[in-house]
Amino acid sequence: MHRKNALGPLAGPSDSPRLHVPGGYGASPSPHAPLLLLVLLGACAYLPTGSPTGATSAPATAEVVQRYPWMADTRWPTAFARASEAQELEIAGEIDQLLTGDFDVYPVAAHALIGRGDVVLPCLGQAAERHPAPAARRERLAIVLRPVLRDASEERVLVALTSPYPVVRAAAATAVGGRRLESLGPRLVTLLEDKDIRVRRAAITSLRVLTGEFLEYRADDPPAARAAAADRWNELWERKR
Repeated sequence: MHRKNALGPLAGPSDSPRLHVPGGYGASPSPHAPLLLLVLLGACAYLPTGSPTGATSAPATAEVVQRYPWMADTRWPTAFARASEAQELEIAGEIDQLLTGDFDVYPVAAHALIGRGDVVLPCLGQAAERHPAPAARRERLAIVLRPVLRDASEERVLVALTSPYPVVRAAAATAVGGRRLESLGPRLVTLLEDKDIRVRRAAITSLRVLTGEFLEYRADDPPAARAAAADRWNELWERKR
């Protein structure tokens, strides 16, 4: 069944399931690590974010890929400005510290990445899919994604909702509900049929926050059932406009 997209013909997301974005940050062997992390993330709420739009999609440079092979993905969102080679090397190094450092090191890397703003989103997406760190370590990416998307412009959140990286789409869907960005509600409806279940769960949670409605929908239903439920959500959204 064909549905009208209120936001126009934006590209749809890819279908590669990857990283789970957890609600918490995991257990720490150090009793002081959680407090340190909270202090650092709280301070980052006041750091500036944002970068110019309109860049051309291109792969990372040879030097970056040679040092960080997981940065070889060429699916860079064109609406995000590419960082310079020097910036990419720094960002990749900070992500390495985030994912491989111990509990006394990785909060510092998280602080640095958050301070860079949304230019780090493509790199975080690549790390979620391609970094050799164990899956439990890659869950640390969530502590950067959440505050970056919390402070990004509405336009950048929209771009993140169409990211080729499921972890970025899921975090952006969560940000839409948390920030009550009602103009992006129609995009959430399209994500109810995303190929990644974590994106679908984030989308339905935010839709319920935005509308106060609880139309029947299960993220783990078969595709036909999800499509029918998405139609009902689309009709509801149209009535609310």
